[in-house]
Amino acid sequence: MKLSKWFLIIAAIYVAGFFAHAFVVQKTVYGDGIFYFSWLRSLVIDHDINFANEYTALGVTQQRTPTLLLGNIYAVGPALLWLPSYLWIHSTLRLEGFSFLYQVTVGLTGVLYVLAGLLLLYRTLHKFFSDTTCALTVTTVAATTNLLYYGSLDTVNSHALSFFASAVFMALLTQPKSESFYLGVCVGLLALIRPQDAILGIIYLPVLFSHLMKKNIYPVILFLTGTILAFLPQLLAWQILYGKFWASPYLARGYGFSLLDPHLLEVLFSPRNGLLLWSPVLFYALAGFMFRSFPKKINRWTILGAASLQLYLVASWTTWWQGASFGGRMFISLLPFFGLGLATLYTALQSLRMKPLTIMLSIIMPLTALNMLLILAFLLTN
Repeated sequence: MKLSKWFLIIAAIYVAGFFAHAFVVQKTVYGDGIFYFSWLRSLVIDHDINFANEYTALGVTQQRTPTLLLGNIYAVGPALLWLPSYLWIHSTLRLEGFSFLYQVTVGLTGVLYVLAGLLLLYRTLHKFFSDTTCALTVTTVAATTNLLYYGSLDTVNSHALSFFASAVFMALLTQPKSESFYLGVCVGLLALIRPQDAILGIIYLPVLFSHLMKKNIYPVILFLTGTILAFLPQLLAWQILYGKFWASPYLARGYGFSLLDPHLLEVLFSPRNGLLLWSPVLFYALAGFMFRSFPKKINRWTILGAASLQLYLVASWTTWWQGASFGGRMFISLLPFFGLGLATLYTALQSLRMKPLTIMLSIIMPLTALNMLLILAFLLTN
């Protein structure tokens, strides 16, 4: 199937799911999305970061910070990525900034970021794999993981954007000549959306280390400069809101890490959002990392190392079950890299004369059906 045909099917499902959910619940801003959206609305409409009217209108409360402003422990990155579409809808409507049309515009922007990430994932995989394998892999990521939920239904959140930023990062890593500055910008952007995702910078460390071994410090400086520049908006936001740019608002709210008592098995297998239990397709992805045919442009061990560190930090976190989460939402930024494992596995299966249709019928379709049933159950019980 040509890219244009199967990708349009995925896009149609995501967009249709978004609009159906938005019109049923009559909003797209709720839960954690309230706090991400509050950055956006306050900056554009009020030209400040005093969230008093946003929190009143959206029905939440927060403690005051040392600067006497109401706190916001959520990152500012999503608001900056939504900014162009929000400015466009505000220039058209000129309303108070909360209405359904504003919310739908921001939510649909999240869907478009996910679709752009999926398209970029396809083009990155195409450097190593066949058209068919790339199509199967992207379909798997889009349909059988919790990206379907966070990329179509709950899009006014950070997860759709972290997937997109991670796909960009992987695309840059696989370029014939990696540019350290732009890779640093990507890592800074990942951290700007979800600070935890700065961990993905580990994947580029072997390259930086090789430069240092050659006594070439210039690429390292470029990488660090790019990272700091991209993360600078968050540092400035913390400075204004909390009085210091190195603020740790989550820790100040009583959250923290139990590093000596991580819930590793629970994060992976618990009915309470266990990553592998809710997205069993990742077993296939991890199996693909074990094949020798895994693309050599990216070090598989650094990917697995970053994933393991993510796992350890999430398992050590106060709310290791990730709150009101559909599956392991804190791992969505790893999905583009898991796609490499899936594509490697699908290539191996096809070399054993398993036809693409068989892969669709035996792996992708059953796991898609399971994913949709889990989403339905989640929507009915939350």
